[in-house]
Amino acid sequence: MSNRRFLFGATAALLLSVLIGCQNSSATSAQAVADSHDAVVVSYPNGGGTVVFVRTANPDAPLCMCSPGAEVSAECKAGAIKYFETGVLNPQCPLTGATWTIVNYSQANPSVN
Repeated sequence: MSNRRFLFGATAALLLSVLIGCQNSSATSAQAVADSHDAVVVSYPNGGGTVVFVRTANPDAPLCMCSPGAEVSAECKAGAIKYFETGVLNPQCPLTGATWTIVNYSQANPSVN
């Protein structure tokens, strides 16, 4: 049950971040999110935090959002990039033990009141 609660919370945080534009990113502001709206949620074990990689127009440079204090593992970023390029995602990082989960989302239409 705790895992489901976490996934729900991570999905809600991702959607809120995308919808209101609150994000931590190494990507430039001109970088647009690609048409395919999916992301990889990385959940580090033992309270190590959460990192979300969002697909962008450039699959080699996903948008990266993370919880305070979380460090982005190069291995986990490589796993997200591989998913964006191939559609294949391992369920767990072989190096860090982090759980990798795919999240699909939709963006709000700002012209709708």
